[in-house]
Amino acid sequence: MMLRLFVVIILFNLNIDEVRQRYQNALSDSETAESLFSDLNAQSSPQPLILAYKGATRAVMAQYALSPASKLEYVREGSGWLDDAVILDPNDMEIRYLRYTVERSMPVFLPYRTHLGQDSQRLTAALISGKHGLKPEIADQAIRFLLKNAELEPAQRKKLESLI
Repeated sequence: MMLRLFVVIILFNLNIDEVRQRYQNALSDSETAESLFSDLNAQSSPQPLILAYKGATRAVMAQYALSPASKLEYVREGSGWLDDAVILDPNDMEIRYLRYTVERSMPVFLPYRTHLGQDSQRLTAALISGKHGLKPEIADQAIRFLLKNAELEPAQRKKLESLI
């Protein structure tokens, strides 16, 4: 009985660093995406950052789906969870970064790109000010992603480039 309880506790307390690593792997591996989503979905009341990774992982799963209806359903669900995570913790820049990367990868014709400007501005300002709360490797990823994908003012671009 005690061993069973121990296993349940381990399953429901995901390590955020492991989630981050598995998410990176899920971007190019469908089995990892499915496994990660299953583990994240098992969280009974996830914290906002875990909810954001759940949403981002679900949206990523769309790239592996065969039917257009399944692809759209994955994106719809994932986007909803990402939006919920931002509502729960609007100042968490990692959540904003996840939502920005997911929305940025969406085709223009889908209605799931509504926060690009808002997230880009908040994330850029936080990174430039140094008040972002991100782990250094995630801050570096975010800066590089923004430099490649965001519509930045020349002064913002210069400041972000100086942070690399």
